[in-house]
Amino acid sequence: MTRACEGRNLAARACVDQSVTPETPLRILVPTLVLAALLGCSDKPAAQLSWDFQPHLTSGEVRVLPVLDLTDGLDVRYDSYVTEHVPRWRVVLRQQRIEEAATVPAEVTRALPGALNAELRDSWDGRFRTGRYPVGSRDRLATSLRSEHRVDDALSDVARRAEGDAVLLTWVEELDTEPLTTLGFPGDLIETVAGPVYVDLVQEHHRVWATVGVALVDHNGEVVMRLTRDVESVISLRVDAPHAARAMAAEIAHDMVLVWPDARRLAPYEVASR
Repeated sequence: MTRACEGRNLAARACVDQSVTPETPLRILVPTLVLAALLGCSDKPAAQLSWDFQPHLTSGEVRVLPVLDLTDGLDVRYDSYVTEHVPRWRVVLRQQRIEEAATVPAEVTRALPGALNAELRDSWDGRFRTGRYPVGSRDRLATSLRSEHRVDDALSDVARRAEGDAVLLTWVEELDTEPLTTLGFPGDLIETVAGPVYVDLVQEHHRVWATVGVALVDHNGEVVMRLTRDVESVISLRVDAPHAARAMAAEIAHDMVLVWPDARRLAPYEVASR
């Protein structure tokens, strides 16, 4: 068994956990060893890593399945930086932001294929298409993700029964918001991941945090890639949920392509093994 390998890249960590036996195909063994040599090894157990990656070439038609929202919902904040209860008209604005934030999980899933294509460019010859969960598999996967029990088995079951050459699955484990008007006076400058933002009672900017999980699984049920990523953005009267979700999806895609199994990197090993 190869050791759990931890990348030194600040943006992400990759874990390679590939059983090596005399029967291990060269096309799998060679990229595994190359990745281990490039990333360096750590004695940390694989369970502590937020990445799981198997060097397996995936192409063809990848079906993008609807997001699994595992969150408990969002609540409206009634306090501000100076008062415990804001006026009714501001409560209405905050309710609008909450309703928009609730659509962020689905919007991230919708934006992710485009973000991946923008990062991969011509290095990957696959294509994304909308897919759907086989009957009963969605609930089983949600149960496995919530309990963190036999997650890969549930992912594999979905992929074996779904259409296409592979499936791209996303789920949101946590979702939370915070009005910037709870952090400062009107006109104050607040630093966010989207840049500095002025506190504005009319815009009622909300900071949005999400913990997003993504998995790429081929039609044989092999979990090619699985990761969890914390992302953040800001929504307001001028910046809607789809815009914020595109920024989140771009961050996730940037991490995914670090170990995306594309033809440019893995095809030479496929040829060498023939």
